[in-house]
Amino acid sequence: MPDINDRPGAVSVEVLLAEFDRRKGHFDDLRRKTKSLMEEILAVKQVKYHSVQSRVKDRINLESKYCSRDKDYICLSDIPDIVGIRIITYYADAVDQVKNIILREFSLIGQIDDKRLAKANEFGYSAVHLDCTYSTARCSATEYARFANIRFEIQITTILGHAWAEIHHEWYDRRSSSRPEEERSLNRLAALLELADQEFGQIRKKKVEREKLTSVRRNLLNPADPQEIEDELWNDLSMPSEE
Repeated sequence: MPDINDRPGAVSVEVLLAEFDRRKGHFDDLRRKTKSLMEEILAVKQVKYHSVQSRVKDRINLESKYCSRDKDYICLSDIPDIVGIRIITYYADAVDQVKNIILREFSLIGQIDDKRLAKANEFGYSAVHLDCTYSTARCSATEYARFANIRFEIQITTILGHAWAEIHHEWYDRRSSSRPEEERSLNRLAALLELADQEFGQIRKKKVEREKLTSVRRNLLNPADPQEIEDELWNDLSMPSEE
């Protein structure tokens, strides 16, 4: 991608950061509101999850991303993750469950960035990234109207995926000074965490299947007394109705 000066219509770094400073309070309001809304949605949908985290990108990281040669941003609104929400699940199979909920509750910009679909010989941050805005229907409510058309990124990952991201973050910032053996060690760690995620999922799946089988066997060995069922039904029919 071209340097900022070679991007047609691109604003300068100074202009971009000045706009960010003016709107930072608004971005922080969006962060808090979206985090709270996401927690409420997951509770209503009865989804078990570890936590929902949120942040507004700081000036240093914002400038670095805008100036990066592998990007083609020309203004502040082009940057999708100024506001970031991370949903951390216990198990890997919950990631798709949460993803599908988000797709129903928010408007998606572009394509889903599924970082789990890495190359066969690559390991790293295993997550799903969604570039979102509030839906038109939600923005019809007064409390959300001021956030219309403002982008934010939602990341969905597991506890182990989150651990990798936190450990890797400092190394990533100093990638230019890292040695090949250090990168190899980090990639090996990523592979171990991915394997651990899969093993936790398999252990839970076997436990659930075993509990279901035990329940079926118990019912077969101790079937309910037909007379008891008839008596319960008669008692229910005999109870006076409430006005």
